[in-house]
Amino acid sequence: RRREERDYVVRSSGNMKSALQAFAQCLSATITEDKMADTRMEIELERLVDVVGKRSPDVLEQQLGVLVSLVKTTVSRRRDREKRQVQDLGRRLVELKAELEVARTQAIQDPLTELYNRAALSDELERVASLAAFMSAEPCLLLLDVDHFKGVNDRYGHPAGDAVLKALADNIARHFMRREDFVARYGGEEFAVVARESTL
Repeated sequence: RRREERDYVVRSSGNMKSALQAFAQCLSATITEDKMADTRMEIELERLVDVVGKRSPDVLEQQLGVLVSLVKTTVSRRRDREKRQVQDLGRRLVELKAELEVARTQAIQDPLTELYNRAALSDELERVASLAAFMSAEPCLLLLDVDHFKGVNDRYGHPAGDAVLKALADNIARHFMRREDFVARYGGEEFAVVARESTL
C-alpha cells in the first residue's frame, strides 16, 4: 500500500513537473512572439519617421495605415493568446489540485475500511499531545484488537475477513461520531480511537 501511495505521489509530482515545463515553454514562446511583434512595430515606426521627414502626404497616410493595422493586430493577438493561456493554466491548476487532494486522502486513509490509517493516527496523537495543556479534559485513547480474527481468515477466506473488518470499522465509527472523535485502523485487525473531551 505504501508503495502504491509513493507511486501515486511520484506520478502526481511528474504531472506537476510537466505542467510547469509546459508553462515555461508557453512563456518562452510568448516572449519570443512578443519580441518579433515589437521588432516589426519598430521597423514600421522607423519607416514612419522616414516618411514624416520626406513630408509626402500619400506615403505618410499609407504608412500610418500599416502601423495602425499592425498595432491593432498585435494587441488583439496578445489579448486572445493571454486569455487562452489563463484559461489553460486555470484548468490545469484545477486538475492538479484535484490530484493532490486525492493523493492527500490516499496518504491518510485506509483503503479497506476507509477509516484513517496509522500515519494519520500518529499525526493526530502528536496534535492532541501538543494541545494537551489547553484542553479542559484529558483525551482518551482506545485500542481495540479483534480476538480470533486469524480463524475467520483461515476458515472463510480473506474476502470474508475483509468484510468483517469493514463491518467492525462501520460499527466503531457509528459509536464515535462526534467531531472531536478520531477513528483509525491501527493495522491488521487492530483499531484505535482518540476520544477528546472524554474520561476513561
